[in-house]
Amino acid sequence: MSGEPGLGYRKLPSKGLTEWHRYKQIKFNGSEDKMQKYTTLMNTYGQQVGIDFDFHGTVANTFDAHRLIQHYQEELGAEVADEIVNSLYTQYFTQRAHPSAPETLVKAATAAGVDKAKAEAFVSGESEGMQETKMLLREQANNGIDSVSTFSSAPSSSASATVISTSPSLKTKPFVAPLRHTSAPVE
Repeated sequence: MSGEPGLGYRKLPSKGLTEWHRYKQIKFNGSEDKMQKYTTLMNTYGQQVGIDFDFHGTVANTFDAHRLIQHYQEELGAEVADEIVNSLYTQYFTQRAHPSAPETLVKAATAAGVDKAKAEAFVSGESEGMQETKMLLREQANNGIDSVSTFSSAPSSSASATVISTSPSLKTKPFVAPLRHTSAPVE
């Protein structure tokens, strides 16, 4: 299995919106009832795998997170990329961390064993890896994928491209599993 990139709501501002607001407005047409059902369902699934979801963090454009994952996957391998993804998921889903804030990205890279100075240099150098990441995201958009990292059993169709994230490991599977349950609309 290989991970494919996806940005979800591509038009989200870098500054972001609260997750509660985004889901309520965008996903549930402002319905407080549907939002409450969704969070109850997600918390139930999360608790089954040891995750205490927090729905009051910030949702924002995650391009810089994808750029970070792509860079370190190419430079240091899939295991490091997987550790970065795990840290990003933990910070975002349970600690209200902004998904593309420089401090979130540096924390994720260092949690994966990347030297802090190198991580800070990469995160602050906004153009490094930008074109490659954009190419991979466009490829996935052309394949109809418009979601957070999508996992498939087939490699990327572009032979020269490295995929942005790894297959869900034992560490990231707990975060991915509850999300798969919510593909059906909440009624």
